[in-house]
Amino acid sequence: DGAAILALAAESKPVPSIMPQLIKLVGVARADARWTSTQDESWMLLAARALKEGNDSITLSVNGAPHSGGYSDQIAGSDLVDSPLTIANTGATPLQAVVTAVAAPVDPLPAGGDGFTIDRTYYRLDGTVANVTEARQNERYVVVLKIYEQNKWPSRLLITDLLPAGFDIDNPSLVSSAQLSNFSWLAQTDAAHLEFRDDRFVAAFNPNEGDGDRNITLAYVVRAVTPGTYAHPAATVEDMYRPQYSARTATGVMEVKAE
Repeated sequence: DGAAILALAAESKPVPSIMPQLIKLVGVARADARWTSTQDESWMLLAARALKEGNDSITLSVNGAPHSGGYSDQIAGSDLVDSPLTIANTGATPLQAVVTAVAAPVDPLPAGGDGFTIDRTYYRLDGTVANVTEARQNERYVVVLKIYEQNKWPSRLLITDLLPAGFDIDNPSLVSSAQLSNFSWLAQTDAAHLEFRDDRFVAAFNPNEGDGDRNITLAYVVRAVTPGTYAHPAATVEDMYRPQYSARTATGVMEVKAE
């Protein structure tokens, strides 16, 4: 709510005098929040865009060179080691600097979460379990995702399964037992939304209070296409409006072997 008020205030002309207090309020709230929802992120982005319009009066020194207006850049850690970045405020008004660090884990992340459990299993088309850490090129696999929501309140769920780079979704229509005779135990999918993208499978569900069973089973078919060794991303489930509740499968490494 604070970010929404800040976004609206920053777009007002003239700019209200309470802007510094609003910026501080939102900054403290964001720093204290471990999780944010998509709405939170959207309002903070709108607030940042509105605030950027008032940066013309900022004067800086970037590595000794004069710079007018706000400054932002994306720099690799190795580049900072070789060439440190020095920024100084040459104006009379105090400024706030924000540094965001993004890095990939050194070791594969284990499965985990809160409020949900999610499991991912690969099967051959004959119904037997497959080990895709060593997949064969052009072989097809049925990916089965099993999700259980531990809470019973109304929710909006998003399930995402990122594909390893060597896999492609083979046939988006094969998501129910109707076309898979060896998978009679698969239930008909009743998702609110399904997407079969180049790099991921996405499903959305809108369970309501009193629906009873909170187990979800999804299935789709992939084909091993390109030989090589690839990162195997996690499948995830999240409550879109309660971001503290989510779960993931383990990440890992897999190989597609040439025929």
